[in-house]
Amino acid sequence: MQTAEVKYSDYSDWDPKQYLQEYYSGIMPDEKYCLEFLTESLQRIDPVPVALDFGSGPIISHVLPLADKAQEIHVSEYVESNLLELKKWFSADKSAYDWQQFTQKVLQLEGHQAPTSLDIQQRESTVRQKVTQVIPGDVREAYPLGEDKHNFYPLVTAHYCAEGISLNKKEWRTYMRNIMGMVKPGGTLITSACGSGHYYRVGEICFPSTELNPQDVLSCFLDNGFVNLDIRVRDLPEYSDQGFFYTIFACGVKSSKSK
Repeated sequence: MQTAEVKYSDYSDWDPKQYLQEYYSGIMPDEKYCLEFLTESLQRIDPVPVALDFGSGPIISHVLPLADKAQEIHVSEYVESNLLELKKWFSADKSAYDWQQFTQKVLQLEGHQAPTSLDIQQRESTVRQKVTQVIPGDVREAYPLGEDKHNFYPLVTAHYCAEGISLNKKEWRTYMRNIMGMVKPGGTLITSACGSGHYYRVGEICFPSTELNPQDVLSCFLDNGFVNLDIRVRDLPEYSDQGFFYTIFACGVKSSKSK
C-alpha cells in the first residue's frame, strides 16, 4: 500500500544509466545471490532450443548464463530507454555499459576457476550470437509477446519484473500469471523478486514495488501449476534505505497438465 511519505514516480522518470550506476557498478550482494541462484538452477536442467529473458531492464548479466543452456535467446523489455541500452550492448556499441566483471563471475559460478580475458570475450561473443530477438513486451497484457508465444518457451527467466510494475498483490499475481503463460508445459521458470518493501529507490526517485513475502511466491507458483519448486530468501538489511529488505528467488517446472 502506498504511504504518505513515499511519492511514486512512473517510468517517464526512468534513467537506465543512473540505475546501472547505483545497482550494477559492482557485483553487489543482491546480484551475487541472483547469479548464484540462476546459474545453479540452470545447471539442473537440460539444454533447450530457445530461452526468454523477460522484463530485462537494461541488464545484461541475467542473460549471460543462458548462453550455456540455450541455442537461441530472446530478450524482452517494455521501457524504450532500457531497450536502447540492451541493443547497444548486443551490437557491441563502444558506448554500451561494461559487463565484463559480471561475465567473469558467471564463468566462475559455472566452474571456470580463473577465467581469462579471452574466456570473457568468447562468452560475450557467444551471447551476442545467440540473442536473435530484442523485442518490446508488456507484462500487463494477457499475452505479453502475443498469443503465438503462449506455452511457447521451454525456459523463461524474469528478474525483478512483475513486482516492479504492480501496486498490489492482485496486480502482481495477474502479471506473474501472464509471464507464466509463456512457459511451455514441462518448461522451467526462474525468477527473482524484491521482498518486504513497497518501493525501490533510484537516486531520489521512488518506483512502486509490491510488498511480497515468500508465501506469496510459493502460492503463485503452485496456483499456476508449477511443481518441483525451489524457493530461497536472502536477507539484505543494507538495502533498507533503497526500499527493500530481502530478495526472493524461485525456480519451478510447469506441469505438463497446465494450460
